Amino acid sequence: VLDGLAGVFTMVIILGGIISGVFTATEAGAAASVYALFLTIFVYKEIRFSDLPEILWECCLTNAVVMMLIATCSVFSWILTYENLPRMLAENFFNLIQSKWAFLLILNLFLLVVGMFIDMTPAIIMLVPMLLPLAQKFGIDMVHFGLIIVINLAFGLTTPPVGTALFVAIKVGRISMEKLLPPLLPLLACMLVVLLFVTYVPEIYFWLPRSFGLVK
Repeated sequence: VLDGLAGVFTMVIILGGIISGVFTATEAGAAASVYALFLTIFVYKEIRFSDLPEILWECCLTNAVVMMLIATCSVFSWILTYENLPRMLAENFFNLIQSKWAFLLILNLFLLVVGMFIDMTPAIIMLVPMLLPLAQKFGIDMVHFGLIIVINLAFGLTTPPVGTALFVAIKVGRISMEKLLPPLLPLLACMLVVLLFVTYVPEIYFWLPRSFGLVK
């Protein structure tokens, strides 16, 4: 039991550090990695110091693949921004929509497609300035809008062809994309249900941001 609690404490470090303001998200990940390294060497004794060079090399290879994906996506998003495509879509397509619920539906479909080809961070930087005025036009709360953006683009982390998290899982698990995708489908279906609830029934989760005074 104590061994299990020691592992669970990793989540306390990550979430507690971020919520309390001690860490940024990146720093929390680094602190959790150091703690996990301490556990695996001194508590669980699953790896030895002599194993560390090979582990670090494997980590570098995995990160190299992810960084190449993110770099390519960033170049692609720069090209789209340079060609003014996001603004053209916002002005000539989204502005034609008159219903708030129709706007939310089209927004979800649009972001799901974008997330398949562009990594989350460049997509947020590229699209939010264009979509934010439209969300305000329909009276959508900014916290609500932010959750819709993040959850939609999080799909892109687990869907090809980009799928940053997919490539990490393939590298770590040493399996093929064909073997990974079928068991992933039920999880994607659950994520889709969550997305629909977040989009169309925001009251079920607004209690949390209200408790922090983020929304009225």
